[in-house]
Amino acid sequence: MPGFLYGYTRFRSELETPIVSDQDEDAMTRLRAMIHPFILRRLKKDVLKELPEKQEEIVTIELSGEQKKLYQAHAQRLKMFLEKQNDEECAQNKLQILSELMKLRQLCCGPELILENYKGENAKLKTCIELITQAIEGGHKILLFSQFTSMLDRIGEALSKEKIAYYRIDGSVKKETRMELVDQFQDPKNPIAVFCISLKAGGT
Repeated sequence: MPGFLYGYTRFRSELETPIVSDQDEDAMTRLRAMIHPFILRRLKKDVLKELPEKQEEIVTIELSGEQKKLYQAHAQRLKMFLEKQNDEECAQNKLQILSELMKLRQLCCGPELILENYKGENAKLKTCIELITQAIEGGHKILLFSQFTSMLDRIGEALSKEKIAYYRIDGSVKKETRMELVDQFQDPKNPIAVFCISLKAGGT
């Protein structure tokens, strides 16, 4: 419906800017009234009654050995740093704090993500491969997402050691190729059961 929301200049001045910048309730109400008739929201259970409810299972992994020591040391260092900061200093150092929190997440995924020569145990990777193997034996296909492409590298290496074939999509894969891989993965005759996907590329 070209033109229904005016040209972009008018749309921006009358609706987008007041809503985004000023939280203008009148503009929000006006836009909602214009688009509401064309938006249909339905629940999955109302449309596909044969599908079961989504099941979620949270698997908690206990870190051990060198990985646990590294994590605890890093967490303690960050805690000591934060205890010395007042509110103003925390605000000024928020990028550094976020970076340190990211390192804690990476240590959980695997210390080798930030420590080049780490050769110790990786509890999360070990459990991940066990879960994948169990799922394949049960006849399932797996979509495996990670924010860290370096973690996908480690998972790929571990899958190859177990002789498990897989597809992978990350930022280096062209959009056209992504769709080809998705089509191949969805083919019921295709034996490849694992698809490793970076969150950013998967969202695209």
